[in-house]
Amino acid sequence: MGEESPDHLYLKWCLLTAAREASAVAGAEVPGPVGVWRADVLASDAGGQWRIALEAQLAAITADDIRGRSERMLEDGVPSVWFCYRRAPWLGVVLSVRVGEVHDVVMVVEGLARFTADEWVKAGPMTLAEFLRRVFNGQMVSYSRERRAAGLALDVLWVDSRCLRAAAVYRESEESARAREETEQRRAQEAAKVLGGTTASTLRAYISRGNSEVPQPQATVGGRDQWARAVADDWVEARRRSREGVRTVMSAGDRDELSRGAAEVRDHFAADFHGTLWERPDVRKRWVLRARNEGSVREVSDALTWTVAVSLDRILPTEFLGSTVVDAVLHSFADAVEMDCNKESREGSGPGEEKVWMLYVSRSVAAMLDWFIRHHPESAHHYIGEIMRAAHRQWEIPAEETVRTLCTAVSMDGKMSDEDRKTFFALLAPPAKTA
Repeated sequence: MGEESPDHLYLKWCLLTAAREASAVAGAEVPGPVGVWRADVLASDAGGQWRIALEAQLAAITADDIRGRSERMLEDGVPSVWFCYRRAPWLGVVLSVRVGEVHDVVMVVEGLARFTADEWVKAGPMTLAEFLRRVFNGQMVSYSRERRAAGLALDVLWVDSRCLRAAAVYRESEESARAREETEQRRAQEAAKVLGGTTASTLRAYISRGNSEVPQPQATVGGRDQWARAVADDWVEARRRSREGVRTVMSAGDRDELSRGAAEVRDHFAADFHGTLWERPDVRKRWVLRARNEGSVREVSDALTWTVAVSLDRILPTEFLGSTVVDAVLHSFADAVEMDCNKESREGSGPGEEKVWMLYVSRSVAAMLDWFIRHHPESAHHYIGEIMRAAHRQWEIPAEETVRTLCTAVSMDGKMSDEDRKTFFALLAPPAKTA
């Protein structure tokens, strides 16, 4: 023990006193059965039914080495929990937590998680004694999550056993809901059989009344509900073009379900905040505590930038931007229509010739429209619909021409990828007519 650092001795003393405070029988420097290992602190119940080694590990060690030491203890029936002050490469590889002092009280500050609503999130600090008490009585258990979540960088976490049950219930309910949805979709597909007297215009009446859910079946044959094919096809199309459908398509699987533009804002401010909070020593020394590291700062900066990303509407209100885009595009269309009329009056046009529309929008308007689509796709979808209706009402411009013109303008002066642009404008194209 003479070679151990003061910090190591202090942490070992904290483990010993916390274990005893948690009502365990605890001793320091307890050897294993054959002397292969020695526990910094060995805790057990009064009857000796369970034993747990509490290990203070401050010196550098690889994840493989610490895993080997844990396995040797476990071979003798003694699981181990490892403790450190700073983020170590083995943290979360074996049963472990990071501790720190808050107002002179030793707390577990990393390695805890809890289940809230529908996901695992980082849990708040807990006193070392309370953590050990829950571990000893089985209330706190280790958990390896299936996927990473925001704020959780470790592979093995400590969670309350009640959270495991809540997560299991949620997973079962989610699977049941998914199964029900798949069953409903399968029923709709199987039932989409053409019945006499029902056409696409019937379904459009449903949609015009704001009902995009599956309508009532048109008949029941052999105890099975039946829909006309037009009803099923138009229902699927209405769902795909709804506000929620547009948001889902344009989020591109972002971890926070943000649009691509909102995700760009989040990532930009994340780097900016991190640079301010961590990379400037004059700022960092004012607030960084001994137990905090770059990973902790990254978590804070990510949280700050998420707030910015979901507040885009307060940064630039969509109702004002949308109306501005509508007016700007229609102004460009008005100029184009006037120029086209003047040209026709000079050159004339032959009888029966199909009208060729020469529409355009200015570069600045195209760039604004591109930004609007990338950051607020669902609102942009609504306001472009307003443009299509106004253009047809004022100049009888077909909806297809409006969509084609705007898509071309965005492709020339915008930043959207080809795939995103085609996907978005496909949701605006008038649906194909069904017989």
